[in-house]
Amino acid sequence: MRLKSFNLIFLAIFYTNVFSQSDTTLSLYDLYKIVLTNHPIAAQAGITGDMGKALLLSARGNFDPVIQAEYRDKAFDGKYYYKAILGEFKIPTRLGIDFKAAYELNDGARLNPENYTPNQGLVMAGVSIPIGQGLWTDMRRNALRQAKAIAEMNNAEQIQELNDLLLNVASDYYEWYFRFFAFERVDDGYKLALERLNFVKERINFGDLAAIDSIEAYIEVQQRYIQRIEAGINLINATLKLSNHIWSENSQPAFLSPDIKPQPLNADSLFISIPNPESLVESALNNHPKLLFYRAKINQIDAERRYKADLLKPNLRLDYNFLQESIVVNDFNTINPDYRANYKVGLVFKYPLLLRKERGDLKLAKLKLADTKYELTHVTREIENKIRAAINEFSNMPQLLNAQKELVDNYFLLRNGEQERFKNGESSLLIINIRERSLIESQIKYIEQSGKAALAKEKLLWNAGVLSSLQK
Repeated sequence: MRLKSFNLIFLAIFYTNVFSQSDTTLSLYDLYKIVLTNHPIAAQAGITGDMGKALLLSARGNFDPVIQAEYRDKAFDGKYYYKAILGEFKIPTRLGIDFKAAYELNDGARLNPENYTPNQGLVMAGVSIPIGQGLWTDMRRNALRQAKAIAEMNNAEQIQELNDLLLNVASDYYEWYFRFFAFERVDDGYKLALERLNFVKERINFGDLAAIDSIEAYIEVQQRYIQRIEAGINLINATLKLSNHIWSENSQPAFLSPDIKPQPLNADSLFISIPNPESLVESALNNHPKLLFYRAKINQIDAERRYKADLLKPNLRLDYNFLQESIVVNDFNTINPDYRANYKVGLVFKYPLLLRKERGDLKLAKLKLADTKYELTHVTREIENKIRAAINEFSNMPQLLNAQKELVDNYFLLRNGEQERFKNGESSLLIINIRERSLIESQIKYIEQSGKAALAKEKLLWNAGVLSSLQK
């Protein structure tokens, strides 16, 4: 049974969903688009970013205006105590100052005298100002700063997750690329060995070769048949591994249709532009998602540190409320409020004497901040060196590929020359088989190195942190 038929039967047993394209070739960048659109990890990465946005929205909610109303009415044992109505509108601000407006109407024979209001009710407009603790930061502003930092961290994590995903896709794609074209070379060698066996049999019939030569030709066919089976198994495994990244639009697993093949690489276009190391390093140091993550984390911890440091201050808050009798305005008479006579003022003071909890929390925040800054320094250095190493590897690939291509061409000439000598009876079957084995091995090596060169380019983009962003 031919290996292609074996492929179809084997894959059909395990899969029902088939991914196919109108074009029979699948490029890496076409596969990237499919992965970014349908892959579950890509969807999870999107959720990570959405979670940061949701957290930021929640933190901003601490500054939403609030309206509330309260109604109380008490009667007991045939006695009427009071009726109390209170409506408030409060506006928190990011300066720590809260503005408040309220309407109060209380009535009753047993009402606390402090709570008496005019018959038409009492209007209040006031402000609450932190003087010590809470002047520069407070729990609400700390939560907002941390939410912004966490949103940035989640966005950086999302980019890094997509970068990692696409690098895995590229690695599996070029493994499939290597196995596919390696199988073609082995299959071509097997067919050549069959043709040579038939040619040897004909020459034996004419008496030009000894019968023992047919045994040697047949052994070569057997060896290449075994290599062909092994290459086919490797191709199937690489195809299955690559299929792990392929999902349908309805999030169902799919696999590559057997008639799809990888897009052949053009070594010349692969090395058209090798990026300048310094510009790539500079760009990565400014925009790499790992560095953005740690910078955002530092901002988060620093916001917590500022809040903990603020808790060392005395808790001193001033409340001022202007009071005005409620008037139903039915004309355009001007109301002249008396701020000096009608007011309600409050001052709240609180201060722990030992501050052990506050000092401990502040010290812990400072240690976390220092630890994260050290980590940022380490990761920055690591990224810079990885980019330079990746550039060095990629920059040397053209010389390597050119040397291997020249080797393939020379083996090709050598094999063809030996084949002509064999047809003319000037060479042996053993020598031509050796020449052809060397040619096939050099061709497979060239295919492998081409895939490695292309993967090296993707690794370079990954190390720079821009692999996923270039696909959008």
